[in-house]
Amino acid sequence: MALEGTLRVTPEELIQKAESVSAHVSSVQKHLTAMREAVEHSRGYWNGEAGDAHRRTYEDRQPVLEEILKRFQEHSTDLKLMAQNYIQAEKAAVEIIQELPSDVIS
Repeated sequence: MALEGTLRVTPEELIQKAESVSAHVSSVQKHLTAMREAVEHSRGYWNGEAGDAHRRTYEDRQPVLEEILKRFQEHSTDLKLMAQNYIQAEKAAVEIIQELPSDVIS
């Protein structure tokens, strides 16, 4: 069963957007690393219950943030794969069309 539909973006646009998402994910990961380091460094100057609570809250939320970034990265990878599939399918269709006889109706 063939799927019917119209692509609203080109495969090249999909790749471009996927790379943009990937770059944003990398940027956010760098910021999170810097935040993690700042939280860890706070042990040296922020002692007591408030500091411990702050660090614990950050540590509790860290897995959720990592999961979100992981999913965004997966979406980026999926978009690139979809674009490559469209490109390959388009090339295959062109090859099939070129192999068809041109003098069928004579």
